[in-house]
Amino acid sequence: MHTWSWENLCALPQSLLTLSDQDGEPAGRILLSEYIHALLNGIEHRYAAGWRFFQQHPQMLQDFSEPEVSRNDILQAIPERLFAPLLWVFIGGAKTGTGLHQDVLHTHAWLAVLQGGKRVALHAPADFEADFAQRQQQARAVLQSGTEQDGWLYFFLQAGDILLIPAGWWHVVENTAPTLALTRNFALPEQRAQIYASAQEQSLTRILPWLASEVCV
Repeated sequence: MHTWSWENLCALPQSLLTLSDQDGEPAGRILLSEYIHALLNGIEHRYAAGWRFFQQHPQMLQDFSEPEVSRNDILQAIPERLFAPLLWVFIGGAKTGTGLHQDVLHTHAWLAVLQGGKRVALHAPADFEADFAQRQQQARAVLQSGTEQDGWLYFFLQAGDILLIPAGWWHVVENTAPTLALTRNFALPEQRAQIYASAQEQSLTRILPWLASEVCV
């Protein structure tokens, strides 16, 4: 939390971020330092979601240790040339965030807030296909009220908090202020069959041999 201050992030050389608008659509690219300055001055309202910081600054991986819950992550055995690690930084101002979704490949995730704060609405796995818009409205109502309702759980995360999001759980996330967060999606050995099926469904054929058995080849 100390090392990844706004000031220190601004000092990183030539770091490019890809931005999205409120609908999650691509909204341009910008230097990290320029983005943070605009964000802290209240003139930047786009969201920097999914910055794979380690590709430009691998030394930043030394600034934190893996939470115990994800230390047996089977996805980290897959060579990076075949499958980019599901490790991201998210940066955005108040009211930015991610809409209703389940995480990629039916993975678990941990979400660590380093600066700022986040509201999170979580719902256990369920079929939302028939009433997705209604479910999204419910989640937004939970975020606005800060109360649990209609099967939704509510969490308010401050700097220093880490939240575990179980595989298959629906969630919506909204920043309450200029916020910096680190998250990893991960899969445990007992999930191997489900992860394999999800990868196969998404035509990620290159990684299937690494998920097929206890011993990777």
